[in-house]
Amino acid sequence: MDYIAALGEALLTAAPDEKIRIAEALKELEDSRAEPYLLEALDQPDNEVRKAVAYALSFVATPRSERRLIQLLDDPHFVLRTWAAYGLAHLRSRAAVPKLIDALGDEDESVVAAAVHALGEVGDTDAVGPLVELLQGREHVRGILQSLGAIGCPDAAGVIAGYLDDCDPDVRCFALIAMRSFPDSVPSAKLEKLLKEERGVNRAMANRLMCTKKSG
Repeated sequence: MDYIAALGEALLTAAPDEKIRIAEALKELEDSRAEPYLLEALDQPDNEVRKAVAYALSFVATPRSERRLIQLLDDPHFVLRTWAAYGLAHLRSRAAVPKLIDALGDEDESVVAAAVHALGEVGDTDAVGPLVELLQGREHVRGILQSLGAIGCPDAAGVIAGYLDDCDPDVRCFALIAMRSFPDSVPSAKLEKLLKEERGVNRAMANRLMCTKKSG
């Protein structure tokens, strides 16, 4: 028996509460054969169903879902926009970069966080400027540092290094992780200070960066 097909057909015909449970089951299976059923189910009138479907699709999406996920970034419901961004992160969709950059200004913080993550996964340098601009606030600093490090654009190295002496040890940790992409750009004075940090994981990462810097 083809369980994916059976669940997919049921997703399109069952009662709303059952559709939500089926979407959750398809998410757990993470089988791309569910994709066409999920794409069709996005047109359901029940928004709770659509949210569950978008969540499942973010895990199983293939390039055939790319256009639909980009469209969902404009959906009135923030949950749909959030899962669309995560789905595009899963696809590492370069076509979505302009819309993901726009999503950095979304009114909902969960959408912003998802867009920050997605831009890091895609790795397009066009996102560096908008991500750096978003650093003016404190809401998404750790995620932005992580994404800037993942993108690996040297233009971001100085900005990231500025957070190596941040007051928040978690932020310093994410800055250290991000700076692994730019070991030669790490200020030695800041590394020396971090080598004396109380937090062990930060000391360990600072030591690793110092060794990389010296060996380079």
